[in-house]
Amino acid sequence: MIRVSHYPRRDGPLPDGVKWVGRPTVWGNPYRDGTRAQQVEMYDNWLGHRLADDPAFLDPLRGFDGLAFACPTGPPCPVDPPPAALGPRARRVRRR
Repeated sequence: MIRVSHYPRRDGPLPDGVKWVGRPTVWGNPYRDGTRAQQVEMYDNWLGHRLADDPAFLDPLRGFDGLAFACPTGPPCPVDPPPAALGPRARRVRRR
């Protein structure tokens, strides 16, 4: 099962089978201006266009058990890849 996990820091070790997808990777949210809600909206729009142009954009992530990214406390998370983009098995978890 793919788990989309919020990790408090990106510089710590990740469990086996987990891929970092936050900044500065190609999957991370490139938007830093605006409110967190605006960043999430811009990222969701960007990802939708990216997937329309390149349906295989997320394919390199499909073999992992989990995806990890850092996120400020509380929703929305500006680097949050929508689980729907990863398929029906994806779900969000928050590591504390």
